[in-house]
Amino acid sequence: IDKIIGRIYPIFGAILLFSAIGVFAGLFIKGYPLINIWDNWNGALVSYGDYFDANHKDLLDEIANTGKLPETEKLDAAIKEYAATFQASEK
Repeated sequence: IDKIIGRIYPIFGAILLFSAIGVFAGLFIKGYPLINIWDNWNGALVSYGDYFDANHKDLLDEIANTGKLPETEKLDAAIKEYAATFQASEK
């Protein structure tokens, strides 16, 4: 078992390193916001909080009252609805 783990472990280490570099690039190079679900959801680029406060207050209340995320289906539907408000930019 140790030999198997010894061969697989470096792969997971590489994946972790690649993920950390991707998050770093997203945060500092692309300027994507990093938010906590219990903080103000208005980032520098996008006003998540304003949208969810106006359209999905029940989800925010459930998170605030229980400290847990709501049902996956409800949250996914709200996120997809929010994503549909964006338009692709022309380059």
